[in-house]
Amino acid sequence: TIAGYNIAGKEVKYTGVIPTTMLNAFNVSLFSIGNVDENSCTHSMVEDKEDDINYKRLFIKDNKIVGAIVLGDTKKAVSIKAAVEKEKDISEFDLSSISIDELIDKLK
Repeated sequence: TIAGYNIAGKEVKYTGVIPTTMLNAFNVSLFSIGNVDENSCTHSMVEDKEDDINYKRLFIKDNKIVGAIVLGDTKKAVSIKAAVEKEKDISEFDLSSISIDELIDKLK
């Protein structure tokens, strides 16, 4: 479709697709989205409970959530996906004093 527009003289840019994975197997849920390479990000937030199967990690670059990995409780997956896709600015939040769930709730 984009190539057709460009051939017809209407310049359209391909914006790409943000990679997203949702998996439910062996009574465990997994969700991942976007850039999950810590080396290309400026910051990450991690919540890992040793006594639980829940793990959450947000990857942040230029004050935007650019990726996430969620293992266990994936109820916030839709909200995280929206934050990544909309490139929500999180510079107003003190990331050292807010949980991942609190941050995602405030971005809705």
